[in-house]
Amino acid sequence: MASPFRSLRAALLVPFVLLVVAVAVAVAWSSYVAGLQAVDNVSRRLLEDVANRIANSTEQAMATSAVVLFAVAPDGASGREEGADFSSLAPTVIGEFEKRLWLASGLFPERNSYVYYGSETGRFIGVQRNAPGGAEIRVRAQPNELRRVYRAVSPNERGELLREEDFDPHTRPWYQQAIARKSISWSPIYRNFAQGNLTITLAKPVLRADGTIRGVAATDIALTSLEKMVQSLRLSENSVAFVVERDGSLVASSADRELVLSGSGDARLTASKSASALVRDAFAAATARAAQSTEKMSATLSDRVSTSVEHVVFESEQGRAHASVITYRDSAGLDWRFIVAVPRADQMAPVYRGLAESVAIGGAAVLLALALGTWLFYRVANDVSVVTRAAERLAAGHGPITSIPARRDEIGALASSVVAMSDALLYDALTGALNRAAFVRQFATAAAALDARDRLAIIYIDLDRFKKINDRYGHTVGDAVLGKSAERIRRRLRDNDLFARYGGDEFVIMVNGNAAVDALPALVDRLAERLSRGMDVGEHHVAVGASIGTATYPDDGDSLDQLISIADARMYDAKRRTAEIRRQRRSTSPSDDR
Repeated sequence: MASPFRSLRAALLVPFVLLVVAVAVAVAWSSYVAGLQAVDNVSRRLLEDVANRIANSTEQAMATSAVVLFAVAPDGASGREEGADFSSLAPTVIGEFEKRLWLASGLFPERNSYVYYGSETGRFIGVQRNAPGGAEIRVRAQPNELRRVYRAVSPNERGELLREEDFDPHTRPWYQQAIARKSISWSPIYRNFAQGNLTITLAKPVLRADGTIRGVAATDIALTSLEKMVQSLRLSENSVAFVVERDGSLVASSADRELVLSGSGDARLTASKSASALVRDAFAAATARAAQSTEKMSATLSDRVSTSVEHVVFESEQGRAHASVITYRDSAGLDWRFIVAVPRADQMAPVYRGLAESVAIGGAAVLLALALGTWLFYRVANDVSVVTRAAERLAAGHGPITSIPARRDEIGALASSVVAMSDALLYDALTGALNRAAFVRQFATAAAALDARDRLAIIYIDLDRFKKINDRYGHTVGDAVLGKSAERIRRRLRDNDLFARYGGDEFVIMVNGNAAVDALPALVDRLAERLSRGMDVGEHHVAVGASIGTATYPDDGDSLDQLISIADARMYDAKRRTAEIRRQRRSTSPSDDR
Protein backbone atom coordinates (compact mmCIF):
# COMPACT_ATOMS: atom_id res chain seq x y z
CA MET A 1 0.00 0.00 0.00
CA ALA A 2 1.30 3.42 -0.84
CA SER A 3 2.04 5.70 2.02
CA PRO A 4 -0.28 8.71 2.33
CA PHE A 5 2.77 10.82 3.13
CA ARG A 6 5.07 12.05 0.37
CA SER A 7 8.16 12.05 2.60
CA LEU A 8 9.57 10.38 5.70
CA ARG A 9 9.68 13.79 7.36
CA ALA A 10 5.93 14.14 6.91
CA ALA A 11 5.40 10.58 8.11
CA LEU A 12 7.30 11.38 11.30
CA LEU A 13 6.10 14.95 11.75
CA VAL A 14 2.37 14.44 11.37
CA PRO A 15 2.07 11.75 14.08
CA PHE A 16 4.43 13.80 16.23
CA VAL A 17 2.28 16.90 15.80
CA LEU A 18 -0.89 14.91 16.47
CA LEU A 19 0.69 13.48 19.63
CA VAL A 20 1.76 16.89 20.90
CA VAL A 21 -1.66 18.34 20.10
CA ALA A 22 -3.27 15.48 21.99
CA VAL A 23 -0.99 16.18 24.92
CA ALA A 24 -1.85 19.88 24.75
CA VAL A 25 -5.55 19.04 24.76
CA ALA A 26 -5.03 16.72 27.71
CA VAL A 27 -3.12 19.45 29.54
CA ALA A 28 -5.86 21.97 28.86
CA TRP A 29 -8.58 19.62 30.06
CA SER A 30 -6.74 18.52 33.18
CA SER A 31 -6.00 22.16 34.01
CA TYR A 32 -9.63 23.05 33.58
CA VAL A 33 -10.93 20.22 35.77
CA ALA A 34 -8.30 20.71 38.46
CA GLY A 35 -8.84 24.48 38.45
CA LEU A 36 -12.58 24.00 38.68
CA GLN A 37 -12.18 21.86 41.78
CA ALA A 38 -9.69 24.26 43.34
CA VAL A 39 -11.93 27.29 42.67
CA ASP A 40 -14.95 25.59 44.25
CA ASN A 41 -12.96 24.67 47.35
CA VAL A 42 -11.20 27.99 47.80
CA SER A 43 -14.17 30.21 46.89
CA ARG A 44 -16.25 28.64 49.63
CA ARG A 45 -13.65 29.57 52.22
CA LEU A 46 -13.22 33.04 50.73
CA LEU A 47 -16.94 33.82 50.75
CA GLU A 48 -17.26 32.59 54.31
CA ASP A 49 -14.28 34.68 55.38
CA VAL A 50 -15.75 37.86 53.86
CA ALA A 51 -19.15 37.21 55.44
CA ASN A 52 -17.41 36.62 58.78
CA ARG A 53 -15.58 39.92 58.44
CA ILE A 54 -18.88 41.76 58.08
CA ALA A 55 -20.48 39.81 60.94
CA ASN A 56 -17.51 40.28 63.28
CA SER A 57 -17.36 44.01 62.62
CA THR A 58 -21.08 44.28 63.34
CA GLU A 59 -20.82 42.16 66.49
CA GLN A 60 -18.04 44.39 67.84
CA ALA A 61 -20.18 47.48 67.28
CA MET A 62 -23.14 45.82 69.00
CA ALA A 63 -21.02 44.70 71.95
CA THR A 64 -19.65 48.20 72.56
CA SER A 65 -23.21 49.53 72.70
CA ALA A 66 -24.04 47.16 75.58
CA VAL A 67 -20.87 48.21 77.42
CA VAL A 68 -21.82 51.88 77.04
CA LEU A 69 -25.31 51.30 78.44
CA PHE A 70 -23.98 49.28 81.38
CA ALA A 71 -21.73 52.24 82.16
CA VAL A 72 -24.82 54.49 82.30
CA ALA A 73 -27.07 52.07 84.20
CA PRO A 74 -25.22 49.00 85.55
CA ASP A 75 -26.73 45.57 85.00
CA GLY A 76 -28.51 45.39 88.33
CA ALA A 77 -30.24 48.69 87.61
CA SER A 78 -32.23 47.02 84.86
CA GLY A 79 -33.86 44.73 87.38
CA ARG A 80 -32.37 41.49 86.08
CA GLU A 81 -31.80 40.05 89.58
CA GLU A 82 -35.22 39.43 91.01
CA GLY A 83 -35.76 40.45 94.62
CA ALA A 84 -32.68 42.70 94.82
CA ASP A 85 -32.73 46.52 95.00
CA PHE A 86 -30.21 47.80 92.49
CA SER A 87 -31.96 51.08 91.78
CA SER A 88 -29.17 53.01 93.52
CA LEU A 89 -26.71 51.94 90.83
CA ALA A 90 -28.30 54.31 88.29
CA PRO A 91 -28.55 58.10 88.68
CA THR A 92 -31.83 59.53 89.93
CA VAL A 93 -31.83 63.09 88.56
CA ILE A 94 -31.11 64.54 85.14
CA GLY A 95 -27.96 66.32 86.33
CA GLU A 96 -26.43 63.09 87.59
CA PHE A 97 -27.37 61.34 84.35
CA GLU A 98 -25.54 64.03 82.41
CA LYS A 99 -22.26 63.21 84.17
CA ARG A 100 -22.74 59.49 83.60
CA LEU A 101 -23.68 60.03 79.94
CA TRP A 102 -20.62 62.21 79.40
CA LEU A 103 -18.32 59.48 80.68
CA ALA A 104 -20.11 56.72 78.75
CA SER A 105 -20.01 58.62 75.45
CA GLY A 106 -16.23 58.77 75.71
CA LEU A 107 -15.72 55.01 76.00
CA PHE A 108 -16.06 54.27 72.26
CA PRO A 109 -16.38 57.70 70.62
CA GLU A 110 -15.90 56.33 67.11
CA ARG A 111 -19.02 54.13 67.45
CA ASN A 112 -21.13 55.25 70.40
CA SER A 113 -20.53 58.94 70.79
CA TYR A 114 -24.24 59.69 71.32
CA VAL A 115 -25.68 58.38 74.60
CA TYR A 116 -28.91 59.60 76.10
CA TYR A 117 -31.74 59.04 78.60
CA GLY A 118 -35.49 59.66 78.43
CA SER A 119 -37.57 59.60 81.59
CA GLU A 120 -41.12 58.33 82.01
CA THR A 121 -42.27 61.93 82.46
CA GLY A 122 -40.94 62.92 79.02
CA ARG A 123 -37.76 64.65 80.15
CA PHE A 124 -34.61 63.99 78.12
CA ILE A 125 -30.85 64.40 78.43
CA GLY A 126 -28.30 63.36 75.78
CA VAL A 127 -24.59 63.83 75.17
CA GLN A 128 -23.04 63.63 71.70
CA ARG A 129 -19.25 63.83 71.57
CA ASN A 130 -18.65 63.83 67.80
CA ALA A 131 -21.26 66.35 66.67
CA PRO A 132 -20.11 68.78 63.93
CA GLY A 133 -18.29 71.65 65.60
CA GLY A 134 -17.79 69.91 68.94
CA ALA A 135 -19.65 68.15 71.75
CA GLU A 136 -23.36 68.83 72.26
CA ILE A 137 -25.71 68.41 75.20
CA ARG A 138 -29.39 67.98 74.35
CA VAL A 139 -31.89 68.72 77.11
CA ARG A 140 -35.63 68.61 77.49
CA ALA A 141 -36.03 69.81 81.06
CA GLN A 142 -39.83 69.58 81.18
CA PRO A 143 -42.34 67.45 79.24
CA ASN A 144 -44.05 70.44 77.65
CA GLU A 145 -40.88 72.16 76.46
CA LEU A 146 -38.84 71.99 73.28
CA ARG A 147 -35.57 70.10 73.36
CA ARG A 148 -32.64 72.54 73.55
CA VAL A 149 -29.28 71.71 72.02
CA TYR A 150 -26.23 73.39 73.56
CA ARG A 151 -22.55 73.44 72.76
CA ALA A 152 -20.78 71.73 75.66
CA VAL A 153 -17.29 71.47 77.09
CA SER A 154 -17.91 69.37 80.20
CA PRO A 155 -20.89 67.91 82.15
CA ASN A 156 -23.41 70.45 83.43
CA GLU A 157 -21.55 73.26 81.70
CA ARG A 158 -23.71 74.79 78.96
CA GLY A 159 -22.29 76.79 76.13
CA GLU A 160 -23.99 78.39 73.16
CA LEU A 161 -27.63 77.47 72.47
CA LEU A 162 -27.48 75.95 68.98
CA ARG A 163 -31.12 75.17 68.26
CA GLU A 164 -34.48 74.11 69.67
CA GLU A 165 -36.34 71.01 68.47
CA ASP A 166 -39.78 69.51 68.89
CA PHE A 167 -38.73 66.18 70.37
CA ASP A 168 -40.63 63.75 72.60
CA PRO A 169 -38.68 60.62 73.64
CA HIS A 170 -41.91 58.69 74.19
CA THR A 171 -42.63 58.74 70.44
CA ARG A 172 -39.25 57.35 69.41
CA PRO A 173 -38.85 53.66 68.42
CA TRP A 174 -36.02 53.01 70.90
CA TYR A 175 -38.12 54.13 73.86
CA GLN A 176 -41.22 52.21 72.81
CA GLN A 177 -39.28 49.01 72.09
CA ALA A 178 -37.52 49.00 75.49
CA ILE A 179 -40.78 49.66 77.34
CA ALA A 180 -42.58 46.93 75.39
CA ARG A 181 -39.87 44.28 75.95
CA LYS A 182 -39.08 45.42 79.52
CA SER A 183 -35.43 44.48 78.94
CA ILE A 184 -32.41 45.65 76.99
CA SER A 185 -33.58 45.81 73.37
CA TRP A 186 -32.64 46.86 69.86
CA SER A 187 -35.04 49.28 68.29
CA PRO A 188 -36.36 48.81 64.78
CA ILE A 189 -34.13 50.53 62.22
CA TYR A 190 -35.29 54.12 61.75
CA ARG A 191 -34.28 57.47 60.29
CA ASN A 192 -32.13 59.42 62.73
CA PHE A 193 -34.00 62.48 64.06
CA ALA A 194 -31.06 64.83 63.52
CA GLN A 195 -29.11 63.51 60.50
CA GLY A 196 -31.81 61.52 58.71
CA ASN A 197 -29.57 58.46 58.10
CA LEU A 198 -30.49 54.89 58.99
CA THR A 199 -29.86 54.20 62.66
CA ILE A 200 -30.43 51.42 65.16
CA THR A 201 -30.52 52.02 68.89
CA LEU A 202 -29.78 49.80 71.86
CA ALA A 203 -32.08 50.83 74.70
CA LYS A 204 -32.20 49.67 78.31
CA PRO A 205 -35.00 50.24 80.85
CA VAL A 206 -33.95 51.85 84.13
CA LEU A 207 -36.08 50.72 87.05
CA ARG A 208 -37.01 51.95 90.48
CA ALA A 209 -36.59 49.80 93.56
CA ASP A 210 -40.20 48.57 93.21
CA GLY A 211 -39.62 47.43 89.63
CA THR A 212 -41.47 50.26 87.91
CA ILE A 213 -39.80 52.01 85.00
CA ARG A 214 -38.07 55.34 85.64
CA GLY A 215 -36.94 55.79 82.07
CA VAL A 216 -34.83 54.38 79.27
CA ALA A 217 -31.08 54.79 78.59
CA ALA A 218 -29.98 54.38 74.97
CA THR A 219 -27.13 54.73 72.50
CA ASP A 220 -27.21 54.95 68.69
CA ILE A 221 -25.27 53.11 66.03
CA ALA A 222 -25.40 54.80 62.64
CA LEU A 223 -25.55 52.16 59.92
CA THR A 224 -23.63 54.31 57.44
CA SER A 225 -20.29 52.71 58.42
CA LEU A 226 -21.70 49.22 57.90
CA GLU A 227 -23.14 50.30 54.55
CA LYS A 228 -19.79 51.76 53.43
CA MET A 229 -17.94 48.60 54.39
CA VAL A 230 -20.42 46.40 52.52
CA GLN A 231 -20.30 48.63 49.44
CA SER A 232 -16.50 48.52 49.42
CA LEU A 233 -16.42 44.72 49.14
CA ARG A 234 -15.76 43.68 45.54
CA LEU A 235 -14.76 40.03 45.29
CA SER A 236 -15.45 40.03 41.58
CA GLU A 237 -17.11 42.12 38.88
CA ASN A 238 -20.63 40.86 39.65
CA SER A 239 -20.36 39.86 43.33
CA VAL A 240 -22.78 41.25 45.91
CA ALA A 241 -22.69 41.59 49.69
CA PHE A 242 -25.66 42.62 51.78
CA VAL A 243 -27.13 42.58 55.28
CA VAL A 244 -30.81 41.83 55.64
CA GLU A 245 -33.30 41.52 58.47
CA ARG A 246 -35.44 38.42 58.96
CA ASP A 247 -38.40 40.08 57.19
CA GLY A 248 -36.23 40.84 54.16
CA SER A 249 -35.62 44.55 54.81
CA LEU A 250 -32.14 45.55 53.67
CA VAL A 251 -29.77 46.97 56.30
CA ALA A 252 -26.83 47.47 53.90
CA SER A 253 -26.19 46.45 50.30
CA SER A 254 -23.34 46.73 47.82
CA ALA A 255 -25.87 46.68 44.95
CA ASP A 256 -28.50 49.19 46.18
CA ARG A 257 -27.70 52.77 47.11
CA GLU A 258 -31.11 53.96 48.32
CA LEU A 259 -32.42 51.63 51.03
CA VAL A 260 -35.30 53.85 52.18
CA LEU A 261 -38.27 54.10 49.84
CA SER A 262 -38.95 57.70 48.87
CA GLY A 263 -42.09 59.23 50.35
CA SER A 264 -42.67 56.28 52.70
CA GLY A 265 -41.27 57.47 56.03
CA ASP A 266 -39.03 54.74 57.44
CA ALA A 267 -40.21 52.00 55.01
CA ARG A 268 -37.17 50.29 53.50
CA LEU A 269 -36.26 48.40 50.38
CA THR A 270 -36.51 44.62 50.73
CA ALA A 271 -34.08 42.11 49.28
CA SER A 272 -36.83 40.63 47.14
CA LYS A 273 -37.31 44.06 45.47
CA SER A 274 -33.59 44.80 45.03
CA ALA A 275 -32.36 46.17 41.72
CA SER A 276 -29.84 43.32 41.63
CA ALA A 277 -31.10 39.95 40.46
CA LEU A 278 -28.24 38.28 42.34
CA VAL A 279 -29.38 39.89 45.61
CA ARG A 280 -32.95 38.71 45.01
CA ASP A 281 -31.89 35.19 44.10
CA ALA A 282 -29.36 34.88 46.94
CA PHE A 283 -31.92 36.03 49.51
CA ALA A 284 -34.53 33.60 48.16
CA ALA A 285 -32.00 30.75 48.28
CA ALA A 286 -30.91 31.65 51.83
CA THR A 287 -34.54 31.83 52.99
CA ALA A 288 -35.34 28.44 51.42
CA ARG A 289 -32.21 26.91 52.95
CA ALA A 290 -33.07 28.32 56.40
CA ALA A 291 -36.55 26.78 56.18
CA GLN A 292 -35.03 23.35 55.47
CA SER A 293 -31.98 23.57 57.71
CA THR A 294 -31.77 21.64 60.96
CA GLU A 295 -28.41 23.13 61.93
CA LYS A 296 -28.45 24.63 65.42
CA MET A 297 -27.23 28.12 66.15
CA SER A 298 -23.94 28.24 68.08
CA ALA A 299 -24.31 30.29 71.26
CA THR A 300 -21.66 32.70 72.54
CA LEU A 301 -21.32 35.46 75.13
CA SER A 302 -23.39 33.59 77.72
CA ASP A 303 -26.15 32.87 75.21
CA ARG A 304 -26.58 36.57 74.38
CA VAL A 305 -25.43 36.02 70.79
CA SER A 306 -25.89 33.04 68.48
CA THR A 307 -24.69 32.51 64.92
CA SER A 308 -24.85 29.90 62.19
CA VAL A 309 -23.01 29.65 58.86
CA GLU A 310 -24.49 28.19 55.67
CA HIS A 311 -22.99 27.77 52.19
CA VAL A 312 -25.64 27.90 49.45
CA VAL A 313 -25.37 27.00 45.76
CA PHE A 314 -28.24 28.38 43.69
CA GLU A 315 -29.31 29.31 40.17
CA SER A 316 -29.52 32.98 39.24
CA GLU A 317 -30.01 35.00 36.09
CA GLN A 318 -26.22 34.88 35.67
CA GLY A 319 -26.11 31.10 36.01
CA ARG A 320 -24.99 29.08 38.98
CA ALA A 321 -23.80 31.11 41.96
CA HIS A 322 -22.32 30.51 45.41
CA ALA A 323 -23.23 32.34 48.61
CA SER A 324 -22.18 32.27 52.26
CA VAL A 325 -24.92 33.14 54.74
CA ILE A 326 -24.24 34.00 58.39
CA THR A 327 -27.32 34.27 60.59
CA TYR A 328 -26.74 36.53 63.62
CA ARG A 329 -29.14 36.75 66.56
CA ASP A 330 -28.87 38.15 70.06
CA SER A 331 -31.04 38.27 73.16
CA ALA A 332 -31.80 41.96 72.62
CA GLY A 333 -33.88 41.19 69.53
CA LEU A 334 -31.40 41.53 66.66
CA ASP A 335 -31.97 38.96 63.86
CA TRP A 336 -29.83 39.69 60.78
CA ARG A 337 -28.30 37.74 57.92
CA PHE A 338 -24.95 38.59 56.33
CA ILE A 339 -24.88 37.29 52.75
CA VAL A 340 -22.03 37.35 50.24
CA ALA A 341 -22.73 35.91 46.76
CA VAL A 342 -20.59 35.48 43.63
CA PRO A 343 -21.64 34.09 40.23
CA ARG A 344 -19.69 31.00 39.35
CA ALA A 345 -18.83 32.58 35.99
CA ASP A 346 -16.82 35.24 37.85
CA GLN A 347 -15.00 32.59 39.83
CA MET A 348 -14.21 30.65 36.69
CA ALA A 349 -12.49 33.55 34.92
CA PRO A 350 -8.99 32.52 36.16
CA VAL A 351 -9.71 28.95 35.10
CA TYR A 352 -10.71 30.08 31.60
CA ARG A 353 -7.53 32.16 31.39
CA GLY A 354 -5.53 29.15 32.47
CA LEU A 355 -7.26 27.05 29.84
CA ALA A 356 -6.40 29.55 27.10
CA GLU A 357 -2.81 29.66 28.27
CA SER A 358 -2.60 25.88 28.21
CA VAL A 359 -3.79 25.81 24.60
CA ALA A 360 -1.24 28.47 23.66
CA ILE A 361 1.50 26.51 25.39
CA GLY A 362 0.44 23.40 23.49
CA GLY A 363 0.74 25.29 20.20
CA ALA A 364 4.19 26.50 21.14
CA ALA A 365 5.12 22.95 22.07
CA VAL A 366 4.27 21.82 18.50
CA LEU A 367 6.92 24.22 17.15
CA LEU A 368 9.54 23.83 19.85
CA ALA A 369 9.74 20.14 20.66
CA LEU A 370 8.04 17.12 22.13
CA ALA A 371 10.35 17.29 25.13
CA LEU A 372 9.31 20.86 25.91
CA GLY A 373 5.65 19.93 25.48
CA THR A 374 6.00 16.91 27.76
CA TRP A 375 7.87 18.95 30.40
CA LEU A 376 5.24 21.65 30.26
CA PHE A 377 2.43 19.09 30.58
CA TYR A 378 3.85 17.60 33.72
CA ARG A 379 4.72 20.99 35.12
CA VAL A 380 1.21 22.39 34.71
CA ALA A 381 -0.76 19.25 35.48
CA ASN A 382 1.28 18.26 38.52
CA ASP A 383 1.30 21.74 40.01
CA VAL A 384 -2.44 22.13 39.57
CA SER A 385 -2.94 18.73 41.17
CA VAL A 386 -0.79 19.80 44.13
CA VAL A 387 -2.83 22.98 44.56
CA THR A 388 -6.07 21.01 44.24
CA ARG A 389 -5.01 18.48 46.86
CA ALA A 390 -3.86 21.28 49.14
CA ALA A 391 -7.18 23.09 48.70
CA GLU A 392 -9.09 19.88 49.38
CA ARG A 393 -7.06 19.28 52.56
CA LEU A 394 -7.72 22.85 53.64
CA ALA A 395 -11.45 22.53 52.91
CA ALA A 396 -11.50 19.31 54.97
CA GLY A 397 -9.81 21.04 57.89
CA HIS A 398 -6.42 19.26 57.63
CA GLY A 399 -2.98 20.77 57.51
CA PRO A 400 -0.46 22.15 57.49
CA ILE A 401 0.24 22.68 53.78
CA THR A 402 3.99 22.03 53.40
CA SER A 403 4.47 21.42 49.66
CA ILE A 404 3.16 23.99 47.24
CA PRO A 405 4.43 24.99 43.78
CA ALA A 406 6.32 28.29 43.45
CA ARG A 407 5.03 29.97 40.28
CA ARG A 408 4.35 33.49 39.08
CA ASP A 409 1.22 32.83 37.03
CA GLU A 410 -2.41 32.33 38.05
CA ILE A 411 -1.65 28.84 39.43
CA GLY A 412 1.10 30.34 41.59
CA ALA A 413 -1.26 33.08 42.79
CA LEU A 414 -3.85 30.44 43.64
CA ALA A 415 -1.19 28.36 45.43
CA SER A 416 -0.05 31.39 47.43
CA SER A 417 -3.65 32.14 48.35
CA VAL A 418 -4.11 28.56 49.58
CA VAL A 419 -0.96 28.80 51.73
CA ALA A 420 -2.00 32.19 53.12
CA MET A 421 -5.48 30.89 53.89
CA SER A 422 -3.97 27.78 55.49
CA ASP A 423 -1.84 29.94 57.77
CA ALA A 424 -4.82 32.12 58.72
CA LEU A 425 -7.10 29.16 59.40
CA LEU A 426 -4.64 26.81 61.14
CA TYR A 427 -2.08 28.89 63.01
CA ASP A 428 -2.07 31.34 65.90
CA ALA A 429 -0.57 34.57 64.57
CA LEU A 430 1.22 35.47 67.83
CA THR A 431 3.00 32.19 68.63
CA GLY A 432 3.08 30.34 65.32
CA ALA A 433 1.49 27.32 67.02
CA LEU A 434 -1.68 25.64 65.76
CA ASN A 435 -4.86 27.37 66.82
CA ARG A 436 -7.41 25.58 68.94
CA ALA A 437 -9.81 24.63 66.14
CA ALA A 438 -7.02 23.18 63.99
CA PHE A 439 -5.65 21.19 66.92
CA VAL A 440 -9.09 19.69 67.63
CA ARG A 441 -9.46 18.55 64.02
CA GLN A 442 -5.96 17.09 63.77
CA PHE A 443 -6.29 15.33 67.11
CA ALA A 444 -9.49 13.68 65.86
CA THR A 445 -7.67 12.49 62.72
CA ALA A 446 -4.74 11.11 64.73
CA ALA A 447 -7.03 9.36 67.24
CA ALA A 448 -9.09 7.77 64.45
CA ALA A 449 -5.94 6.38 62.80
CA LEU A 450 -4.54 4.96 66.03
CA ASP A 451 -4.07 1.18 66.28
CA ALA A 452 -5.80 -0.68 69.10
CA ARG A 453 -2.56 -1.14 71.04
CA ASP A 454 -1.13 2.29 70.45
CA ARG A 455 -1.46 5.28 72.71
CA LEU A 456 -1.11 9.01 72.54
CA ALA A 457 -0.84 11.66 75.22
CA ILE A 458 -1.94 15.22 75.89
CA ILE A 459 0.32 17.69 77.68
CA TYR A 460 -1.46 20.77 79.09
CA ILE A 461 0.77 23.76 79.95
CA ASP A 462 -0.28 26.87 81.84
CA LEU A 463 2.27 29.69 82.17
CA ASP A 464 2.77 30.82 85.78
CA ARG A 465 2.95 34.49 86.69
CA PHE A 466 1.94 35.50 83.16
CA LYS A 467 -0.92 37.72 84.33
CA LYS A 468 1.41 39.55 86.72
CA ILE A 469 3.89 40.13 83.87
CA ASN A 470 1.08 41.37 81.63
CA ASP A 471 -0.25 43.71 84.32
CA ARG A 472 3.20 45.01 85.26
CA TYR A 473 4.88 45.43 81.90
CA GLY A 474 1.95 45.64 79.49
CA HIS A 475 0.59 43.55 76.64
CA THR A 476 3.61 44.14 74.38
CA VAL A 477 5.91 42.41 76.84
CA GLY A 478 3.23 39.79 77.53
CA ASP A 479 2.95 38.99 73.82
CA ALA A 480 6.73 38.64 73.56
CA VAL A 481 6.74 36.29 76.57
CA LEU A 482 4.09 34.14 74.89
CA GLY A 483 6.10 34.01 71.66
CA LYS A 484 9.37 33.10 73.39
CA SER A 485 7.68 30.51 75.60
CA ALA A 486 6.11 28.91 72.53
CA GLU A 487 9.51 28.77 70.83
CA ARG A 488 11.05 27.12 73.89
CA ILE A 489 8.32 24.50 73.87
CA ARG A 490 8.66 23.90 70.13
CA ARG A 491 12.40 23.20 70.42
CA ARG A 492 11.72 20.32 72.81
CA LEU A 493 9.26 18.57 70.50
CA ARG A 494 9.56 16.10 67.65
CA ASP A 495 8.52 16.98 64.12
CA ASN A 496 5.37 14.85 64.34
CA ASP A 497 4.19 16.23 67.71
CA LEU A 498 1.16 18.54 67.56
CA PHE A 499 1.60 21.87 69.36
CA ALA A 500 -1.17 24.44 69.78
CA ARG A 501 -2.05 27.57 71.68
CA TYR A 502 -5.24 26.52 73.47
CA GLY A 503 -6.10 29.70 75.35
CA GLY A 504 -4.61 33.01 76.48
CA ASP A 505 -1.49 31.65 78.23
CA GLU A 506 -2.28 27.95 77.83
CA PHE A 507 -0.62 25.52 75.42
CA VAL A 508 -1.41 21.92 74.58
CA ILE A 509 0.78 19.23 73.01
CA MET A 510 -0.15 15.85 71.54
CA VAL A 511 2.56 13.17 71.38
CA ASN A 512 1.73 10.05 69.36
CA GLY A 513 3.08 6.52 69.80
CA ASN A 514 3.83 4.18 72.70
CA ALA A 515 7.50 5.15 72.84
CA ALA A 516 6.64 8.86 73.08
CA VAL A 517 4.04 8.19 75.79
CA ASP A 518 6.56 6.12 77.80
CA ALA A 519 9.02 9.00 77.59
CA LEU A 520 6.37 11.51 78.66
CA PRO A 521 7.77 12.22 82.18
CA ALA A 522 11.19 13.09 80.76
CA LEU A 523 9.61 15.42 78.19
CA VAL A 524 7.52 17.12 80.89
CA ASP A 525 10.65 17.64 83.02
CA ARG A 526 12.52 19.15 80.06
CA LEU A 527 9.63 21.47 79.30
CA ALA A 528 9.25 22.57 82.93
CA GLU A 529 13.01 23.17 83.26
CA ARG A 530 13.21 25.18 80.05
CA LEU A 531 10.15 27.29 80.82
CA SER A 532 11.39 28.04 84.35
CA ARG A 533 14.41 29.90 83.00
CA GLY A 534 14.24 33.66 82.94
CA MET A 535 14.06 35.52 79.65
CA ASP A 536 15.03 38.98 78.47
CA VAL A 537 12.26 40.97 76.82
CA GLY A 538 13.57 44.36 75.77
CA GLU A 539 14.98 45.97 78.89
CA HIS A 540 13.10 43.63 81.22
CA HIS A 541 14.21 40.29 82.65
CA VAL A 542 11.19 38.17 83.54
CA ALA A 543 10.70 34.72 85.02
CA VAL A 544 7.59 32.88 83.94
CA GLY A 545 7.58 29.20 84.88
CA ALA A 546 4.85 26.75 84.00
CA SER A 547 2.48 24.22 85.52
CA ILE A 548 2.03 21.07 83.46
CA GLY A 549 -0.55 18.27 83.47
CA THR A 550 -0.82 15.19 81.27
CA ALA A 551 -3.40 12.64 80.18
CA THR A 552 -3.13 9.56 77.95
CA TYR A 553 -5.47 8.13 75.36
CA PRO A 554 -7.30 5.83 75.77
CA ASP A 555 -6.34 5.21 79.45
CA ASP A 556 -7.65 8.52 80.78
CA GLY A 557 -10.42 9.09 78.26
CA ASP A 558 -11.52 8.48 74.69
CA SER A 559 -12.26 12.09 73.69
CA LEU A 560 -10.23 15.28 73.56
CA ASP A 561 -12.55 17.03 76.03
CA GLN A 562 -12.00 14.29 78.61
CA LEU A 563 -8.23 14.31 78.11
CA ILE A 564 -8.02 18.09 78.35
CA SER A 565 -10.19 18.08 81.48
CA ILE A 566 -7.99 15.47 83.20
CA ALA A 567 -4.74 17.12 82.11
CA ASP A 568 -6.08 20.48 83.28
CA ALA A 569 -6.99 19.03 86.69
CA ARG A 570 -3.54 17.47 87.05
CA MET A 571 -1.96 20.73 86.01
CA TYR A 572 -3.81 22.57 88.77
CA ASP A 573 -2.79 19.87 91.26
CA ALA A 574 0.83 20.49 90.24
CA LYS A 575 0.30 24.25 90.56
CA ARG A 576 -1.15 23.81 94.07
CA ARG A 577 1.73 21.54 95.13
CA THR A 578 4.25 24.07 93.85
CA ALA A 579 2.47 26.89 95.69
CA GLU A 580 2.42 24.82 98.90
CA ILE A 581 6.15 24.09 98.64
CA ARG A 582 6.86 27.77 98.15
CA ARG A 583 4.65 28.64 101.12
CA GLN A 584 6.41 26.13 103.35
CA ARG A 585 9.80 27.45 102.26
CA ARG A 586 8.78 30.98 103.12
CA SER A 587 7.38 29.93 106.50
CA THR A 588 10.55 28.02 107.48
CA SER A 589 13.07 30.61 106.25
CA PRO A 590 14.44 33.00 108.91
CA SER A 591 12.80 36.40 109.02
CA ASP A 592 14.71 39.61 108.33
CA ASP A 593 14.64 40.83 111.95
CA ARG A 594 16.37 37.77 113.47
